[in-house]
Amino acid sequence: MMSSKKIAVSKLQKNPFRDLERNPLNQTLVESLMRSIETNDLWRGIVVRPVKGGYEMAFGHHRVEAIRGLGIKNIEVDVADLTDIQMLRFLKDENLNQGGNNVAAQLESSIAAKRKLDEILAESDTPGAFLKSAEIPAATGGSRSIPESVWVPMKNSGRIGRTILRVFIGDEIGNDTLSMAIKTVNAEYDLVEAKVEKEAAEDTGDKDAEDKADKKREDAEIDLAYRDIAEMFPHMQNAVFYIREIKLREQAGKPLTKSQQIKHARTLIKEGTSKRDIPRRLAEILKDAAEWEKAEKARKKKKDAAAKKKKKEWRERWESQQSMTPDEYIMESFGAFERLATILDNMTDVMDFVDDNDLLQEFVIACANIREKAAAISVGLRVDKIKKVA
Repeated sequence: MMSSKKIAVSKLQKNPFRDLERNPLNQTLVESLMRSIETNDLWRGIVVRPVKGGYEMAFGHHRVEAIRGLGIKNIEVDVADLTDIQMLRFLKDENLNQGGNNVAAQLESSIAAKRKLDEILAESDTPGAFLKSAEIPAATGGSRSIPESVWVPMKNSGRIGRTILRVFIGDEIGNDTLSMAIKTVNAEYDLVEAKVEKEAAEDTGDKDAEDKADKKREDAEIDLAYRDIAEMFPHMQNAVFYIREIKLREQAGKPLTKSQQIKHARTLIKEGTSKRDIPRRLAEILKDAAEWEKAEKARKKKKDAAAKKKKKEWRERWESQQSMTPDEYIMESFGAFERLATILDNMTDVMDFVDDNDLLQEFVIACANIREKAAAISVGLRVDKIKKVA
């Protein structure tokens, strides 16, 4: 239940999941809001939850900063007993509305959600309990909501994967961002685990275990460093292309130092280099364009040969197990797609009348899994294949 209350601005605290150091406030937006408030007065709509010593904002950080800048001492707010999950979702919506494609803003929401869901996972004994605590739509408990094949390894590792994070956070944030968020949080865990493992290995004098712990720490530090690089870029896909090139150079024995990575990233961002031109432009900056071109051709040749071999092996395995050719299978599948479309249309009509919330939640998870598989197939269609059938 929400109530209206006049409180001192000094009692307002940020959303606990907001990281103002990595995703600072946009001062241009703050100044614009200050002018708007001076002209049109202050509109209500700031939602907070009570905490010890004050109130935490669900959203409205820029507005409150503008209010502070104008010297306003007291404001009217809407007070509600919001859960952590609700605070996370408000944060995501605020970041999307004000940050848009900003990498730092999207990573902030995704990383905060990943940490919280891992915390809930550690406290949950069943899939239903996890989904209920995570407040994933329609979850009310039960064991049918997440397949056992997914739940058991997830529970054993203590780490959620991209499918669950996608179901929780929605479709507005891209897979590259979610993958980076998962790597970041897992790297944080690995750093802590590596320290414990190194100390245990030193106590027992196990040199192999020490080396393994050191490698785990180094890998975690690299993943965390990639987040620093990614947050510099205006779009995550540009960051992905740049980080790919950094990794390739490391594998080729020509790693870039952290200062070089940052310096060259700034150059590419300043030039507005498109994502697909990043590898070539970086090679030009490093004055090894000819060498890079040669290596890129070799990589492409190797990749094409591996794909051809894999395709041949797959076809041989398929023909030994199936009575239909791949073309015949696709033709038969069209009918299944048509039936599925009809089923989904009917589902839309009956969703509001389903009494079994466990069953409904199972359907939500199944839809998320199907969406990811369909997206993977779509991405897998090469441009030349699409042209061939166009």
